[in-house]
Amino acid sequence: SSADVAALAEGVVMSGRALVPEFGAVILDRLSATDVPAHELDVLAEIMLEELEQWPRDAWLVIDDYHLIGHSPPAELFLAEVASSPAVSLVVIGRTRPAWATARRVIYGEILDIGRDALEMTEAEADALLGPANASATESRGLASRWPALLGLAALAGGMPHGQPLPSSVYDFLADELFAGLSTHAKEA
Repeated sequence: SSADVAALAEGVVMSGRALVPEFGAVILDRLSATDVPAHELDVLAEIMLEELEQWPRDAWLVIDDYHLIGHSPPAELFLAEVASSPAVSLVVIGRTRPAWATARRVIYGEILDIGRDALEMTEAEADALLGPANASATESRGLASRWPALLGLAALAGGMPHGQPLPSSVYDFLADELFAGLSTHAKEA
């Protein structure tokens, strides 16, 4: 739902209220008075920038699963405005890089881009997590491709015994990830 500008703005407001109880009152009022928030993107972004002036200087705003937002041009533009605010420190996590996270901004030090390679576990980390090398641990490492979430599931499940089906938690994780990547039409079907 965060691909919708109204849901995204409301989510930012609700997160901000954990730090500043009155945060976002003006933007919530504006959202309740507009029929099509995407048509008032400039106004909503301007109000959000004003609201962010209240943001504590030592607090961070974290946007997770950005790839679910990035395919929506209005949501992308709204977050580009939020990211332009010097009042907020922003962390964006996702499988796709925001269009506003340009190479220029990375070179100028405005953005720190940490790619997949830096997030993967090393062989030593995987060994420490999964325990001594054995057939089960080796198979787990190979299937998980050093990706922390899958290696963590393998460790919780006690490794994946050779020839045995994967634990249901792995299937649930993969199903959720695949479902999240589907189009709205496919999800409804």
